Amino acid sequence: MTSIIAGIDVGNSTTEAAIAEIHSFQSPPRFLGASRVQTTGIKGTLSNIPGMVMALRQAVEDAGIHINDIDLALLNEATPVIGDIAMETITETIITE
Repeated sequence: MTSIIAGIDVGNSTTEAAIAEIHSFQSPPRFLGASRVQTTGIKGTLSNIPGMVMALRQAVEDAGIHINDIDLALLNEATPVIGDIAMETITETIITE
């Protein structure tokens, strides 16, 4: 079974999207297309959505496919960055003695 996967990476000033076709876990993915666009606003916030959409649309065009052909889209964990200092992702910690 063949799947088309899109990966989106939201950065501090750019957002990248890449698209690959996967046939099986035994064979390597086949790269189809990619794009890079400017991202505005604080990383990991709703203001990044227009850049994510634009990056995905450009990558789809570069790949020569339709957006409906994508089976799965993966998004990086976009931890907000303010003033070049990354805010740590909040996680639950259990303290034991």
